[in-house]
Amino acid sequence: MIVTLKNSELKYLLDLTKKRNAKKARFGAMTYGGKQGSGMAHFIGLVGEYAVAKSIGAEVDTRIFEDHGDDGIDLLEEKWGVKTTTYLNDPYLRVEVHHFNEEIKGYVLCAYNPRQDLRRVEIVGWALREEVRKAKQATLRRGGPLNYIMKKEQLVEWQNDKVT
Repeated sequence: MIVTLKNSELKYLLDLTKKRNAKKARFGAMTYGGKQGSGMAHFIGLVGEYAVAKSIGAEVDTRIFEDHGDDGIDLLEEKWGVKTTTYLNDPYLRVEVHHFNEEIKGYVLCAYNPRQDLRRVEIVGWALREEVRKAKQATLRRGGPLNYIMKKEQLVEWQNDKVT
């Protein structure tokens, strides 16, 4: 499913990204292999979360915790985690084993590459928490975390209604 964002929605997400990045300046940010990430990761993640919420009429978690990162729940009332990749061809769901959340119902995968189209988000598919837990585990880059990995073909296609 493709979700097209309006300019006003992108501005809202950019403003929220700036607030999240301000916290990073105070408390630092997670790095892998000694590389410091840019604030773009927050924006890309928020775009995916917002697209999923928009598609089902849910609310995105906009909380900013003062003493730690988020709790992994991106859609508050639904208790879903959203993962967004910039790989449009052959996207895969990647959930860090260390941050796997038992309270989450499942995970939704989005593909978004702002360099190709700033307004276009593909909601690729979803998997329940238990399916993700059974998935292959791999480290994708040197110094990076261990992740559960699911290919697009392993996910349930996203529909324009709430999943159960």
